[in-house]
Amino acid sequence: MNFDGNFRTFAQVNIQPVQKLVAGFSESDWQQNSLRQQKFKAHHSTDTIFIKFINKSHCIVEEDIIQKIQPTLDSIIDNLQKTFGYTNIDIERIILTRLKPKTEISRHRDKGLIFETNHRLHIPIQTNEKVSFTVGKEQKCLQQGKMYEINNRRLHSVKNASNESRIHMIVDCNSRRSRIEFIKNKCTTHLFLAPINNSGSTYLKKILRKCAKTIFFKKEGQFVADFCGPVPKDKSLSFLWANDPYYPSILQNDSHYDWKKIKDAWYYAASFHYRKGACVFLEKSPPNIARISLLQRNFSHAKFIFTVRNPYAIIESTKRSRKDVYNVNAAANHVVNCLRIQRDNIEKFPNSIFFTYEQMCDNYREIEQKIKYFLPELEDINLNQKIPIKRRYNEFLRNMNEEQVARLSVKEIESIRPIFGQNRDILDYFGYEIL
Repeated sequence: MNFDGNFRTFAQVNIQPVQKLVAGFSESDWQQNSLRQQKFKAHHSTDTIFIKFINKSHCIVEEDIIQKIQPTLDSIIDNLQKTFGYTNIDIERIILTRLKPKTEISRHRDKGLIFETNHRLHIPIQTNEKVSFTVGKEQKCLQQGKMYEINNRRLHSVKNASNESRIHMIVDCNSRRSRIEFIKNKCTTHLFLAPINNSGSTYLKKILRKCAKTIFFKKEGQFVADFCGPVPKDKSLSFLWANDPYYPSILQNDSHYDWKKIKDAWYYAASFHYRKGACVFLEKSPPNIARISLLQRNFSHAKFIFTVRNPYAIIESTKRSRKDVYNVNAAANHVVNCLRIQRDNIEKFPNSIFFTYEQMCDNYREIEQKIKYFLPELEDINLNQKIPIKRRYNEFLRNMNEEQVARLSVKEIESIRPIFGQNRDILDYFGYEIL
């Protein structure tokens, strides 16, 4: 982790459990895994015992060893809590590394996301005054049993000029707060998808997630753990919340949200999917259409993508998605109310673009260009991809309106007609006909 300085020095740590563990290791234990010294040239003179090490290609968790050294880990956590005020601390990696006598670890800089978000802690288990650790231009002789954090984003090296091995326990850990701050500092733009539900936005979200510059999490923002705001599902309104005469005003009321907690929840969720260089935070929730002004007020450099779809297709899709709450009249009222909200958004918020589901399907290259012009960071967007959607489809983008509208019964269309007839102006605004 990068911080202001080269070293941080903490209080003494209880290393007796680790010393006892190390005393029981044989030479074959130290030679069992050569992953680190083979992969990184700087570490070719070291031997490593992996206690906890998880990445894309390895999963090592030595539960028995972790249990034996738990008093040491508790001491480390206590140090961090007292120093930084952390409440939630995750230990991601634990290794023991041995530097051979009369050898060195050459100057290098640790690379990778884990080193940007994690505290890298060194606890000397066996050392002496002839071992020196250099970070930047500062050199220290680290004392046995003390805990140190090194700024591993700076060039650092180790020299063992003694006749005995130097052994350190290295622990990579982070707090929820450090992950949140990391993502917060990476976001140059907050991009919100504000669709009417069941209008192709899941496909669009998954396409945008593939862009190299997007920062994302997998769920809709309203369903992320610790989201502190109104969720239509909580009130059994599901996909028909705009049919309720009072619920849109609840979504629009700032007093119903804790934006600090929402930001923390979203940034924390996004931290597990971060890619180097990403800077456009992406979030999608259909109820966003009712809270655009709140999102704009609470997120820096907020931008919006507004979408709509043929209202009959939305009704049919809602019917299939939530048969338990489906009511054709409620669905029709929900759609026209959402269309009115969306029209107001389009006319009120200039930091946005708008297109229909039909335009996205039938003229996807034009929509790609529109998105690129709106947000150049998304220059690698490609709408012509096969994408799995809700375990129902796994295909290229295509206009499904005709087949979906055909599933509505004559009786359902007759029930919808007077509702749409009373709201002809909003259907005309978006270019949709009444059947």
